[in-house]
Amino acid sequence: FNTMKANYTILKGIFVGSFMILGSYFNALQAQPDCAIMKDHGQGFSTTISSVMDNLDNTYTIVLTVEHDGCPGPDCQSLAHYSVEADAGTYYDIYVEDIRGNVSYGGIVMGPSLGSVPFDGFKISNITGLGQGQAGVFRIIYTLTGGLQDQQTMAKAGSDLLLVSFTTADFQSVQDCGHQNIFPYY
Repeated sequence: FNTMKANYTILKGIFVGSFMILGSYFNALQAQPDCAIMKDHGQGFSTTISSVMDNLDNTYTIVLTVEHDGCPGPDCQSLAHYSVEADAGTYYDIYVEDIRGNVSYGGIVMGPSLGSVPFDGFKISNITGLGQGQAGVFRIIYTLTGGLQDQQTMAKAGSDLLLVSFTTADFQSVQDCGHQNIFPYY
């Protein structure tokens, strides 16, 4: 009987110790820094570099998250289109994903020239359901070849061209941070 009691005590200690170790491990994972870099366009719009993944073949998969906080018109206009700067011939596999709200779009203009947009790249056109009181989030996932680059993004709301700029270092920072965090921000 004393042997059973000793074995039970040892197993209980191992069980409790295992939970303490696992608990501190998961707390450490949650304590990882947020890798995302967010920029505010104004009129309730923001863009976040959510993820940058090195595909190990001189290409990178980038995830941008575009959000509107739901502020009403006339100060916050509806989003007409959203553009991403990228050097000609360096971007492909562009996907748009509605995350929250009722965001829809008409198509993707591959550029490089985008008409009234003050830079070359690609554009998500004829967007509806975002801005002027309609909160929502959508994600743009694209592949960039030839290395990371400085990129601007532009939200066209009403007649306003709302630009923000991200540096190569911003994209590199999100990529480097993502290697440290087992649960990246998407």
